Amino acid sequence: MSGKVRFSVVVPLYNKEKCITSTLSSVLGQEFHDYEVVVVNDGSLDDSVARVREISTDRVNIYNKDNGGVSSSRNMGIDESNAEWIAFLDADDLWSPSHLSHLDELISRFPEVCMVSSASKKVAPGFSLDCSVICPDDYSVSNNFFRGSQGGSFSVHSSSVAIRREVFDELGGFLPYSSGEDVEMWARVALRHKVVMSDLCTSYYRRDPDEGLSRDAFVETSRNMVSDESLGIGSTPVLRMLKEKIEKKEICLDGDIKTYVAERLKVGAKIRLHQGNVDGLKKLINHPDWKKFCSPCGYDLLKYLPGSIVLAMRDVYLNLKNKKPGSKSV
Repeated sequence: MSGKVRFSVVVPLYNKEKCITSTLSSVLGQEFHDYEVVVVNDGSLDDSVARVREISTDRVNIYNKDNGGVSSSRNMGIDESNAEWIAFLDADDLWSPSHLSHLDELISRFPEVCMVSSASKKVAPGFSLDCSVICPDDYSVSNNFFRGSQGGSFSVHSSSVAIRREVFDELGGFLPYSSGEDVEMWARVALRHKVVMSDLCTSYYRRDPDEGLSRDAFVETSRNMVSDESLGIGSTPVLRMLKEKIEKKEICLDGDIKTYVAERLKVGAKIRLHQGNVDGLKKLINHPDWKKFCSPCGYDLLKYLPGSIVLAMRDVYLNLKNKKPGSKSV
């Protein structure tokens, strides 16, 4: 396609031959038509590129690069895009037909915003869109990223969000972390610009069958662990960014940001507990940042207990949880 469009849909692609066709089909099935698709192949070793090239439309453009990670792929997609708004979609996720039209509606309702997002839902690997996926006409919105991301309905996902292109010129692109780079970007935007998040679900992220805990939790903590010296508020990309800005007095540690940091630290504690990493758990809850942001809370008791007791308590909890009707192991 040539000429300006409303949205450029940036899709980073690496070894997703089994998913990419259905992912792109969900984009091409949008009710909103003023968009282009920018697929960035990050050195895939399977037939992902062949699957993309089988799609016959001039809306889809594919760019190839050496493997460098999802941040470099998204940044290249931004550079190659031709729209005022950049929407992001992971190569194994799906959009409902109303996704772009809903984002466009949010932009029209709130013309001063620089980031918009709908809600997302985690689904099974075999999930596919069909006529049973119906989006309601009514929805609520929030303009507070840090309050909305505290486990509520307004959290931002890497396949639900669109950002005004000029924001990247101002703030730079995604930083080269192996994970957690997306949350760090959303928070960086929210600290400087107005954002709007909707609780209307229009995007679906397919759960990795090899994944134990939720992908959100792993993005925040598990796959991006740093040294013990950087525990506490320095333990993930978004927390490191907030710590730096707090120390430089660039932002105020208000109630929402403080609660957000506490929730992220508790995610780290939960991950370590579920992994059986008792030493890592105790180092975290003994860190000065834990006392500053999280205490008092239920995890505090664990630092006084022997590791064997902590693991036994975890096993009892997981067994009870997994026996509940409709529950899934985590």
